[in-house]
Amino acid sequence: QFDYMGMSVRTSDWRYSTFCAWDGATLAADWDRCHGAELYDHRRDTQIYDVDDNGEPFNLAGRAATKGVEEQLHALLRRRFAK
Repeated sequence: QFDYMGMSVRTSDWRYSTFCAWDGATLAADWDRCHGAELYDHRRDTQIYDVDDNGEPFNLAGRAATKGVEEQLHALLRRRFAK
């Protein structure tokens, strides 16, 4: 009984998340209706569980400089979760 599902993918360098409209009847995301993208740079993350300095205070989604990374990770996420 919810309208959106949040999904994430993590590589050694980045974490990308997005929230897509969810069809509870088919248990599938509507990949054409995704919102609220988040992209975090973990390339300088030297402590895997360092919550104070892990690159996540700065959401880089929607920026021209990271557009290619965001598109690649969105495609990866879609491949992993799409039916």
